[in-house]
Amino acid sequence: MIQKQKIAEAEQLLPSATAPVRDHITKELLDHYTEKKQFDHAEALLAQVANDDEYPFDGAAQLFNTLAKQQSPERMAIFNHALNNFEQFSRNERIGQNDFGNFIEATATYAPPEAVLEAIDKVLDAAKSQDSHVHYSMASSKGTLQLNSAYEFRLFQLLPVLEELDKDKAESLLRDDLALQERLKKYPEGMDSFTAVRLRVEENQLVDVFGEIGVLVDGRKGA
Repeated sequence: MIQKQKIAEAEQLLPSATAPVRDHITKELLDHYTEKKQFDHAEALLAQVANDDEYPFDGAAQLFNTLAKQQSPERMAIFNHALNNFEQFSRNERIGQNDFGNFIEATATYAPPEAVLEAIDKVLDAAKSQDSHVHYSMASSKGTLQLNSAYEFRLFQLLPVLEELDKDKAESLLRDDLALQERLKKYPEGMDSFTAVRLRVEENQLVDVFGEIGVLVDGRKGA
């Protein structure tokens, strides 16, 4: 967290900072503004980075939920910013902790059902067009799970949300995927089944970490 006396300095540095530094400063400032209930500053910052390819989805979700608990009408502007950013950069999206799929999971409780369903549709459609040769492996006390495409990963991730909002559609998506049906029987809570788990890094493979969840991505060179 940025120290209070450094906030003004960070704000001045932000426009000229290089991409990695800018992304870090943005996240720190967003967390600070949300914690201090400086919601106008937080919303302005998100609007400023709305067209960046490293959008702070995790910070946006935290702000959305904070505003939603206060029944603020401004919360939907945040949801729409996140959705629009995903649509701009979905072709280049890397599944990870700070992505739109996690944003949907985090905000589904407070977002309007129709908005969540639209977002899920867009994420699944985008995943269908991604490299089908990428494999995602996760482990828990129940065993190891492998998902064989970005689409399978997203469906596994978002189906628990979809079942809450549109059970008929969830069943329709699962009907022709017997393997995924079995996986969801074993892990009915979806991604929540894998908290407090890490996978070891193997040579020439990329590991991304969802909090304490280890997600091993095969078939793609490390960044």
